[in-house]
Amino acid sequence: MRRLSLIILCMSLLGGCVEPTEFATGYASNASPRDAARAAFAQATAGLGEKPLKGVVFAVYYPPAGFSPATPEAYRIDATAEAVAAEEIAALCKTRGAVPNIGVRGRGITREGVHLGRGISVLAIFGGGETKAALVPIKPDRKATASELVEVLRPMANLQAVFAFGEMSLQFEPGADRAGFASTLTRGLSSRAMVFLAGGMNDPAATSDPLGSVQFYNGEAYTGGLAVMAIASPGMRLFSTTRHEFIPADPAGVLTKVQRGWAVRIDGKPALAVYRQRRGMAAEERLVPDSKYPIAINVGSRRYVTMVVDWVGRNGNDSHGQKSILPPGSMRFRQRVEEGSVIDILTGGDDATSIASSAAAAARRSVDTALNGNAKPSLLWVGECHQRVSRWCHSAGFFGGVNPAEESIALQSLRQTIDSRLAMDNRNAPRLPIFGIVGMGNFAPFGAEYKGADHVFQQNVVTATVLAHQP
Repeated sequence: MRRLSLIILCMSLLGGCVEPTEFATGYASNASPRDAARAAFAQATAGLGEKPLKGVVFAVYYPPAGFSPATPEAYRIDATAEAVAAEEIAALCKTRGAVPNIGVRGRGITREGVHLGRGISVLAIFGGGETKAALVPIKPDRKATASELVEVLRPMANLQAVFAFGEMSLQFEPGADRAGFASTLTRGLSSRAMVFLAGGMNDPAATSDPLGSVQFYNGEAYTGGLAVMAIASPGMRLFSTTRHEFIPADPAGVLTKVQRGWAVRIDGKPALAVYRQRRGMAAEERLVPDSKYPIAINVGSRRYVTMVVDWVGRNGNDSHGQKSILPPGSMRFRQRVEEGSVIDILTGGDDATSIASSAAAAARRSVDTALNGNAKPSLLWVGECHQRVSRWCHSAGFFGGVNPAEESIALQSLRQTIDSRLAMDNRNAPRLPIFGIVGMGNFAPFGAEYKGADHVFQQNVVTATVLAHQP
């Protein structure tokens, strides 16, 4: 595994200006990662015919054979199996010419956009348009990282989609502001391309995170970088919807006092007391950081979901037992907040039905919007936050995997929702490919600026995006 320090570029591949960009998917979970890579690649490329393969994007997740952790902290990874799968994908791409390929260690694998325990998912890109792959080092200065990526992507006319595989900490440091990674990147690009960010939380070379992010680029494994596949196509349009599984408690609150980005008071009262009361938390229920206690910040017409990550108790100590300089009852969220913000305190969300149905609802809305705009869908991308899957698994008692019966229901729900909607317009509509990666969250456009940013990373949501051709 190599630590990335320099930008690496792969050649761009050009197609006709009118021909639409097309996609196909494959999935396999063979015990042998090499066999799984071959099977998934074969599925994804089976229908190409004479069309040239433009690029391959994949996610791989191989815990040790027979592994089923008793707690979420016990996860482990078979890094050798991942490397073998990535090498095989690169070798298969080489047989079809100089086909750029990137991949990422997923925090789980999806088939048809629904979480599975292990294996490899492959997305093949073909047809018209231009693709470019690159590997960009992540710098301590996140703004500089985004600026370097902008320089790589700026020459691409009609840039529409950017698959960026790296670390979720890209947006956590320094946070969602005008110097943040997401806003710097989206402001710097000439077109309003949509960025699909996926990967683990941290660099495993610099931390002890067993599910830290690893990027794969042309068969090599890297840490500390962003593996990028960009698509430029004049006729491509993107239609995106974000949903969550929570229910807003009544009433909404206003952050009436904020210090250092922490919520100190909600509606004039200690934030922690208001939060617990409106969620209906029993006295003995203890908060858990960054897992299952969310709020939604109201920004324009949208709601931005973020999690409780720290708080100050009555004794003046924070959640780590350290004395805090902030008043008792203060709360910190993953996103720094500003005074005057309107927030919803969110409840529920721990059951499989609400989690699966929110994904299906997001997908249906995106497909509806595309079809109503006379666009022809070519791919549905489902970006899932790992925390949603984690709550699903652990609440059902299936540590390390989804209840097979619930998984089957979720698969059917998403696929049937999409197929039935497409059939309403055309009974002979081709089957829409669905691809997704379980990561740590999504970039989501705000309805207006918040703390100087119009794009930000948010957790515990599902984002369903239709990539479509609009003549």
